[in-house]
Amino acid sequence: PTHNTTTQQIPAASLKQHQREETFSPQTTTTNHRPNTQHHNMAFPQEGDGSLNSVFKALPLSAFDYPTSQGVLTINSNTTVTEALKILAERNFLCAPVRDVKQPEDSSWVSKYIGMVDFLGMVDWMVKKCGGKQPSTFAEFCALEQTFASTTVEALTECNRWTPFVPLDYQLDSTLDAMLLLGKYGVHRVCTVKSPEGTLVSIITQSAIVKLLHDNLPAFAAVTSKSIKELGLAKHMTIGSVSVHQTYWDAFKLMSDKLYSAVPVLKEGKLVGNVSVKDLRVMFGSAGSFSKLNMQLSASPDFIPLAYTCREDDTLESVLHKLQHTRIHRVYLVDAQDHVLSVVSLRDIIARLVKEPAESKLWEYFAA
Repeated sequence: PTHNTTTQQIPAASLKQHQREETFSPQTTTTNHRPNTQHHNMAFPQEGDGSLNSVFKALPLSAFDYPTSQGVLTINSNTTVTEALKILAERNFLCAPVRDVKQPEDSSWVSKYIGMVDFLGMVDWMVKKCGGKQPSTFAEFCALEQTFASTTVEALTECNRWTPFVPLDYQLDSTLDAMLLLGKYGVHRVCTVKSPEGTLVSIITQSAIVKLLHDNLPAFAAVTSKSIKELGLAKHMTIGSVSVHQTYWDAFKLMSDKLYSAVPVLKEGKLVGNVSVKDLRVMFGSAGSFSKLNMQLSASPDFIPLAYTCREDDTLESVLHKLQHTRIHRVYLVDAQDHVLSVVSLRDIIARLVKEPAESKLWEYFAA
């Protein structure tokens, strides 16, 4: 998870419908806060039947505690990509909101926050800066390192609008709104702000939603007791992969090309590991980071030959246990021979538990 977030138990007495108008409005945002639909994955995962919508709509965003006593980590827009990498790696974070230093403290959130900087965006930006070509010479590595050191995160957010700053009102919006964004619409992290001053309160991650589900399993037993096949989460699909004999660059380029946040690593066709955006954080947290891009996965001391899996008859409860206790973001669906059949992500699970109401304005926002 991006931030250490704890959740409250769901008291039965609090599960009453909140009567309010939808406050998420496409008109309150600018293009700086919208994902570029060229990059954003608009292939929606399967929705639920809406039977749990009232439960999540009755749960306020205050159910997710503040991430730290010092507030939410933000990165100034004039920070270089190299400095941002170090800050995120040192704090063990995957992303942070970008604060426009040209805006005064009393400005609204629309002006104050211009996007999110995260490792997924960095992977895509890095590959595109190299024209998709793997750097191989000392001069090319030096040029890439200089690009990281001379580019600000403001420029990075302009190139990666598929990781936008998408806020919800901390006091008026609900967990249902957060789940629709994190699930159906594939936003990895949702910021909460207090109106009218626009104070940034917290960041809700997909992992935080999974923790909420895990901590309240009895309340969702009707769904979590079903197998992932019964829930439609076991559909076989072709997934891009790399072999253990390929490099980190190969993995990162595939992630950029396919808009993946991770790729499976195979040996003789069988699953043996996983490369994700977390590996970029580990890589750039040590010396000689750029040269590691050309290292074969099988020869890298940073590569851990481990990937978490599930089978079609596994229950959603067992998958939630695995996700929560390992703090991973996906499990691979495999057959008896460890061949990858599909992937079950946090997004897939969250999307399957809710259904977008007819009156929702989210589709209008993302289609704009």
